[in-house]
Amino acid sequence: DVCSSDLFPSHDMLKKRRFVFGMSVTDNTDAYTLLSGIASSFRGVISYSSGKIRLIIDRPETMPVAMFNETNIEQGSFKLSGIREEDIVTGVDVSFINFNDHFKKETVTLDREDPSQIDFEKKIAIDAVGCTRKSQALRLAKYTLDSNSLLKRKLQFTAYSDASDLEIGDIISVSQQISNTSYGYGGVVYSNYLYRDWETDRKSTRL
Repeated sequence: DVCSSDLFPSHDMLKKRRFVFGMSVTDNTDAYTLLSGIASSFRGVISYSSGKIRLIIDRPETMPVAMFNETNIEQGSFKLSGIREEDIVTGVDVSFINFNDHFKKETVTLDREDPSQIDFEKKIAIDAVGCTRKSQALRLAKYTLDSNSLLKRKLQFTAYSDASDLEIGDIISVSQQISNTSYGYGGVVYSNYLYRDWETDRKSTRL
C-alpha cells in the first residue's frame, strides 16, 4: 500500500507497512499459542517437531521443498479427490482491534465475488490476533477467500525418507502417470503423520 500527502513533495511517497502487530500480554500464556498467533498475523505457520520450532511463511515465488512421483510414493497409496461442498467458503468475518477508534473491537465482512455460482452460504469467523487496522483485516479476509477458491483437489499418499522433513505449510510438487498420461500437481501440505512398522519408516502426507 502506498499513500501520499500534501505535506510532502509529489515525488515522495510514504509506504505503509503491510503487516502491523499490536498485542499486550498481561496473563500467563502458552508460548506456542502466543507464537502461533503472532505468526498468523503475517500469514505464517509455526510447527514444532523433534524439539525444534519452525516458521513457514506463505509468500510469492516460494519454490517446492520436495518432489514426489512413482519413484518415492508407495505403490497403491496415492489418492486423489475433489473438493466437497462443505469445504467451500462463501464469506469471511474478521474481528480486529481498531487502533483509530479507541481500540474498539470491530468486525469486517467480505463475501465471494461469484455468489451466483453457489446456491448455499457458508461463512467463517477469524479473530485476527494483533491486527489493529481495518485495511489489514480486509486483506486477511480476501487472502482467506482467494486461498479457498484456489483449492481444487486434495491428494493423499505415503512416502518414505523424502517426506521425513515435511511440515504443515510446506509447498511440494507431485506427479503421477495414469493410463499413460502424466499429471502434475502442486500445493501446500495440509497434514501429515509418521507411523512405523518392523520393515521401514513411512510418512503419510496430505496435500
